[in-house]
Amino acid sequence: MADNEWESLEILERDVCKAVADNHIYSKTGDYLMANERFVALYCITAGEKRINLPQTCRVEDALGGELVTQAADEIRFTARAGETRSFVLEPVV
Repeated sequence: MADNEWESLEILERDVCKAVADNHIYSKTGDYLMANERFVALYCITAGEKRINLPQTCRVEDALGGELVTQAADEIRFTARAGETRSFVLEPVV
């Protein structure tokens, strides 16, 4: 399959999941993502600007370095290199 055909399948899969199960979509970039209520990680297939949409407003820390990323936000934005993995600890803001 050509790259654009794979991309179309990924977009279709995301749209179907959202429509059928009303799942939260964390990212639309096609990168690999793992998440739960307290943690999110993104393996960046391509370089560039990345945005992770959180299901609720959270305090966000870098999981490896412990640095505060944001005190309260419903998204995480950063620039990544291809092959880079970024991981974050989430604490919901009440």
